[in-house]
Amino acid sequence: MDESTKQPKAKPGEMLSPLQKEQQNRNELTISKENPLLAKTYSVMIRKFPELASIPISSFTEEEKRKTPKSGGRFNVCESGQELIFPTGETHLDEFAFTEDGKPTLDIIASKIGVSTETLLKTKGLIDAFIFLHEGGHAHEYIKSGMTWLEHAEKRKEEIKSLPGGGYTPSRYVALCREQSIPISTDHIRIVSEAYRNLPSEKYSDNFAASLIRENGDELGFHSIT
Repeated sequence: MDESTKQPKAKPGEMLSPLQKEQQNRNELTISKENPLLAKTYSVMIRKFPELASIPISSFTEEEKRKTPKSGGRFNVCESGQELIFPTGETHLDEFAFTEDGKPTLDIIASKIGVSTETLLKTKGLIDAFIFLHEGGHAHEYIKSGMTWLEHAEKRKEEIKSLPGGGYTPSRYVALCREQSIPISTDHIRIVSEAYRNLPSEKYSDNFAASLIRENGDELGFHSIT
């Protein structure tokens, strides 16, 4: 990202500026190319939160896909601006569902939306939509907070440090156990997963995503949840 990616932010209900509309058009093109199922999801989010149109959106690079094939999404904040990286497809989900940290995470996501984990896995595009909107929730919270990127980074660092078992996220805990050949405790994974999803920023983003999905389920094609 460079300075040219930073656009003025619209407030809810305001008309988008030409620069914001231009960024929105670029985002829509990127999404349609990489994951067409998310095109409607993006439209729903921008319709309710037009201020998010100013945030550049991209997909994972090919190298990132190779290194972390089960990656979902990410919201980046740094000195040069913000960026929302979205999931590029569902090919990783069957594998993710059976990883040590995947099953508890999917159970929690399903409960947030108000469906069974089985329905979550069987409803095409639902997990990707949730992941995408969850990252949009991080972006929305950041814009609303008025924090600098350094303040945001420090807040996030303190949240992670509060997690049980040394301040590791579920995926990092699993990675460390594998690196050190330590048995992975499924009970600990579930405890950490639940604690992680209850961090203020994660809870905000989960609720942001779940609310938009529940409110717009039919429009998004998720008829099984409405």
